[in-house]
Amino acid sequence: MTARGTGVSAIFCHVDVVGADMSGGILAQRGLGVEEFPGHVPVYTGHYHKPHALWGKPGARQHPVVYVGSQWQTSMSEAHEEKRLLLLDASQGWAIAEEIPISIGKRHFRAASLAQLDANLLSWSLRKGDRVQVRVEDAA
Repeated sequence: MTARGTGVSAIFCHVDVVGADMSGGILAQRGLGVEEFPGHVPVYTGHYHKPHALWGKPGARQHPVVYVGSQWQTSMSEAHEEKRLLLLDASQGWAIAEEIPISIGKRHFRAASLAQLDANLLSWSLRKGDRVQVRVEDAA
């Protein structure tokens, strides 16, 4: 199954794309523009660890540029990020057949106060090796 007679049915790469979430809501300012990829084929890329998709201008793409994301949280900058594996179906034009949530390796959690830590500690279900960062303001 190829796209518009080009022989290309999908693009798999590892690149910076302008507007991608580098981490913590900081967006990439340099790299390739979404519009530089053909809109008629799926694009899967790496580089940034947060799983997300970029569509560019409304109506310009049939498929997003998809950041697959890392399979585990590599640092505190990825605190609370959900991770996944993507199962792609080549017979369906490399469409995402399934998103499989995964939770492996040490995880990272942040609390903005001791009260927020107390409110969330049980729901986080901490495991050996997980990291918790608590911001405590100086009372003085």
